[in-house]
Amino acid sequence: KYRPKYPLGGFANIEAAREWAGKFVKWYNYVHLHSALNFTTPYQRHVGLDKEIIKNRIQIYQEAEKEKSS
Repeated sequence: KYRPKYPLGGFANIEAAREWAGKFVKWYNYVHLHSALNFTTPYQRHVGLDKEIIKNRIQIYQEAEKEKSS
């Protein structure tokens, strides 16, 4: 996967690689919004938070459309 701040020169040692990989996995699962998951995180999808997030988005979009046509 492409990730900003990937160490282009490689890692100094296995510990540095493990540390970077651990941070990457945390970012990927808890911060990064995935287009295939309707711009929610894997964590949000896994625990079911995505349904409420998407429901709220739809409501916001509908309200914005109403205001736009007013």
